[in-house]
Amino acid sequence: MNLTDEKKIPNTGATPDMPADQELKAYTCNAKVQARMMKRGEYNLYRRWDIPADENPDDDGFLCLRKDGSEAWVPKDLFLGTHVDDAGKISDGYHTFDELYNHRHLLWINLLLANKDISFKTRRNFEGEEWEGWFIAGMQMPDKQITYHIPVTFWDMLPVNELERNFGFDGHTGQDVIDRLREVAMI
Repeated sequence: MNLTDEKKIPNTGATPDMPADQELKAYTCNAKVQARMMKRGEYNLYRRWDIPADENPDDDGFLCLRKDGSEAWVPKDLFLGTHVDDAGKISDGYHTFDELYNHRHLLWINLLLANKDISFKTRRNFEGEEWEGWFIAGMQMPDKQITYHIPVTFWDMLPVNELERNFGFDGHTGQDVIDRLREVAMI
């Protein structure tokens, strides 16, 4: 089911006050769980439950432990279709986080290249700290900055002013960056 699709829930009579054909709303779950493979029968034994006659104890699945201490057994296909062990692989159905971050890096680099006179790059923040594998790419406007951390693999793509460190950091937040990008777009 596409996340934008809406389905109807038929009124089964289990809840007489539930309106017939109530619409389903799309939800996204991003809870972190700890998990390991476990057969359905193993889970039932673990929980000290009898195995119902209509369940196959050899079904593959995962024991999932949530932060709040609750746990559940999830069938393998459902688990693998809804859980990833690398957040970069999470998708909205069109793009993964890895793809979107790659887009963001390249769009930012292109904006900097179009404004080389106010653009800079540096491996160190204003305190002189360095993050292995990353650098800071920014725009220095008259009284403020816009910066992003960019993977070092993009360093050579950005022939702009190289600074020893980001001395001009003004404490901007993520929301400040959004507001400042909007300002730049209106110029």
